[in-house]
Amino acid sequence: MLQIMLTDYCNQACPYCFAKEKLKSSATTELSLSDVDYLIDLHREWGLPHMSLAGGEPTLHSHFEDVVTRIEAAGFPSCVSGWPTPSTTTTVRPSIGS
Repeated sequence: MLQIMLTDYCNQACPYCFAKEKLKSSATTELSLSDVDYLIDLHREWGLPHMSLAGGEPTLHSHFEDVVTRIEAAGFPSCVSGWPTPSTTTTVRPSIGS
């Protein structure tokens, strides 16, 4: 399984974070939807069973719902390591248990 870093942006200040120094920067980056599509294709090609979304805070990706929709449309269950909010829980919850 590959862990995909959707964005390096985070609104938390976890003391154990491996990216703490990077998060002090005001510049943020995130994967484009075409990069996400490419990684979906790689997962399929390599026969990986599911995708893990990480960050920064993955739920803050500007197209988070689109990312989850694309991953699940490709037939992959996804795991999100992020801070749940009502909108992101609604986005991810339908796939839980399927």
